[in-house]
Amino acid sequence: MLNSLIRSLTLTSGDALYGYTRQSQWAREIIVSATQPALDATQAFKFWVLTWNIDFMAPYIAERWKAALEHIEVLEQRPDIVLFQETDCDAFPVLRESTFVRENYLLSNISPPTKSSYSTLLLVSRALARRCTSVSCVRAPYGELTKMHRDCLALAPLRVRSSSALLLTC
Repeated sequence: MLNSLIRSLTLTSGDALYGYTRQSQWAREIIVSATQPALDATQAFKFWVLTWNIDFMAPYIAERWKAALEHIEVLEQRPDIVLFQETDCDAFPVLRESTFVRENYLLSNISPPTKSSYSTLLLVSRALARRCTSVSCVRAPYGELTKMHRDCLALAPLRVRSSSALLLTC
């Protein structure tokens, strides 16, 4: 069963993440930066990942998303990568309107990517993006294989400013 599921998945190509622009709109941002010096091969590339499942069936979705973002904003160390599960369509206006998100993060998508009532979402900090030569995400929809039309969302391999560093996180 698992083998047939894996064979049936179709990965979409690496998509640029969305960032809030100076023109006050969300747009795909191609991350290709070479302004920072390369990392020495002996330097560790460290980052912080936060994963959060915000129940899409519980009431007050928008309010709970606002509270989650407020919590992240006041953390002493903000996460470089935030992976959200069960992202309801009502969460997207909250995310798009958040000054904190606009100023600090790139988003995998700014609207629901599937016909499901919820989806996955990836936020990548602008600070992390500046340390990489490329940043994108890959989505593998499970489609009709699941009742809820689930998908797998992954950060495509990060190319770090080092000759040998390559990273993949899901």
